[in-house]
Amino acid sequence: MNLNYVDSEVDSDDKIEVKFSKPVKSSGKYITYIETIGKTFSKLVDKHIGLGWDRCVFKENFQILTCLNCCAYGHKIQSCRNKPVCQICAGDHNIFQCKEKTNISCINCMKENSRHNLRHNTKHKANDVNCPIYLAHLIKAKEKTNYS
Repeated sequence: MNLNYVDSEVDSDDKIEVKFSKPVKSSGKYITYIETIGKTFSKLVDKHIGLGWDRCVFKENFQILTCLNCCAYGHKIQSCRNKPVCQICAGDHNIFQCKEKTNISCINCMKENSRHNLRHNTKHKANDVNCPIYLAHLIKAKEKTNYS
């Protein structure tokens, strides 16, 4: 895929690699993931770049490891040794066996509330991008990122 720069100040020695593209369901659009070094990232973030024939906004993206078996962060299902926990209702079954449609609960917020005597709202799914526990992991990932 051809990467040409529109509104950015990228030098020819800046390393940019297109990793992959995937279609956005029923939209006819694609999300394209590129990888670059911190110096180049700073030049591109929130600016328009040309990608093939499209003009795109360059955004930061972090992939937070999330287990589809136990809903915990930091590992994948392949290495999980925990019992299944439903992403929808926090029950002791996997998401495909869930019959609950109205009583939604986040297991991660429930655990944090119990451990630290907190009051996070638990009325969301464990995979909700607005979950406070997910957002805390996202902040940690950003803090660990070297942009220089």
